[in-house]
Amino acid sequence: MSKVPNAQLVHIGLHCRDLEKMVDFYCRVFGLKVTDSGDYYMGGQITFLSRDAKEHHQVVLATGRTDDGSLKLINQISFRVDSLEDLIIFYHMLVEEKVKEMKPRNHGNAWSIYFHDPEDNRIEIYTSTPW
Repeated sequence: MSKVPNAQLVHIGLHCRDLEKMVDFYCRVFGLKVTDSGDYYMGGQITFLSRDAKEHHQVVLATGRTDDGSLKLINQISFRVDSLEDLIIFYHMLVEEKVKEMKPRNHGNAWSIYFHDPEDNRIEIYTSTPW
């Protein structure tokens, strides 16, 4: 197996019961700023927060968390790699690990691979595009 490329933890997404309350909390307590918001592809609303002007988001908050546990608290945990080559190395490593449900995606500003860990938490590994 190849050497594991550097992968930095860069953002996390959380499902919320009260989006407005959560946005207010993260902005007040951590000094985050709203960088974007809108309709969430799973229904409801989504808000992106960051303290770093170079990062579109460091925390993602989305509506839809339920009390019955049918929707998990963690939407995703995201790691950024330095290059497309590193992303491809991770892809092959994940194939070797027999990870199921790998979903490559082109976001325009990033190329990503989504998959689930052994306890079904969604993980994203991505690299920024030169857009």
